[in-house]
Amino acid sequence: MAISRFSRVLSLSGWVCAGALLVPALASAQGELGVVGFQATPYNLVGTSTQTLSIVGSERGPKAQGNLWDFTHFANGGYNNRGFVRYSWWDWDVSRTGHNSEVAGWTAAGGAIRPPSGWTQFGQGPYYVRMRLRINRPILPYPSNGMCDGDTQMKWFIWNSYTGEGTDRAIIMLHDGVRGGGSETGNTTVQLRAGVSGSFAQTVIPNGQWVNLQFAFRWGPESSGYQRIYVNNNNVGSPTVANNRFDDLDVWGQTDHWGHPNGPQGLDQQFFIGDITNTGSCVREDAQIDMADLEIATQFDSAWSGGGAGSTTMPEAPRNLRIVPGDIDQAALPAGVVLLLLSMRFIGRKVE
Repeated sequence: MAISRFSRVLSLSGWVCAGALLVPALASAQGELGVVGFQATPYNLVGTSTQTLSIVGSERGPKAQGNLWDFTHFANGGYNNRGFVRYSWWDWDVSRTGHNSEVAGWTAAGGAIRPPSGWTQFGQGPYYVRMRLRINRPILPYPSNGMCDGDTQMKWFIWNSYTGEGTDRAIIMLHDGVRGGGSETGNTTVQLRAGVSGSFAQTVIPNGQWVNLQFAFRWGPESSGYQRIYVNNNNVGSPTVANNRFDDLDVWGQTDHWGHPNGPQGLDQQFFIGDITNTGSCVREDAQIDMADLEIATQFDSAWSGGGAGSTTMPEAPRNLRIVPGDIDQAALPAGVVLLLLSMRFIGRKVE
């Protein structure tokens, strides 16, 4: 009978033991800096520290005048029958809001996922954002009417904010399917952008099914910077779509250069999920988006598409477990493991 100690990311399929409790902890096999699993509310960002996502904006609520959006948590029925969040953007005919850059979604501080050695160790990047989306009801633009502008810019994810130059931001934006060459009801356009108005990579995803997405971006000149999108695609060398033309990015005294010459300056600032905040953006029917497994990382995950719950989401409950007293060798544990230290300390060991 052999005893296996903590290995790779976590022993016991992703659990650590503290006192009488088994606690899931963050893995780092694919360079994960922060993870939101969407398995239970409130939603927590787990990184070098744990931070609860804050809901932004005062226009959240059931479909009614004055309410822009709402969300519902589901404990199962999502990707691999796991938990997920359902995001609803309400029909402008009813809500009558959203056209004045009202905010929505969640936010957290990027400082919560700062690596122990700081951001300089990764320089310009690359950085990766992974997520799983299911578009149940498409984003359909409301006709231009003097308040709505006939567009549907939805800033689904924003990072590297508040740097003094809007195009420094990495923005994942959602549009109606026609924008990217697909159909209005069958597709959603996905963009990875330099701010709202800068250079971007663009593709379409199918609606009505879970889609595994990875976004890779590196700030810098055209010779080394890029924006890449992977749709159900585990081949890092063959992105679904890519862009490295920055002809419109002549900022910070640079030419054809994305971002600050010394690297991204706003990674500690807030990032946003599910934001809209675009003047004139309205939908003519309710849009409904399911989301699971958001990860921010410094490495590509070659098993993300078609994989299980993701390398950093809630593990299955351990089996064949007994608890024996012992001291925790913290030096043997990987970075990011969170232990609840109670009055008595135990270490979980698995009987093989």
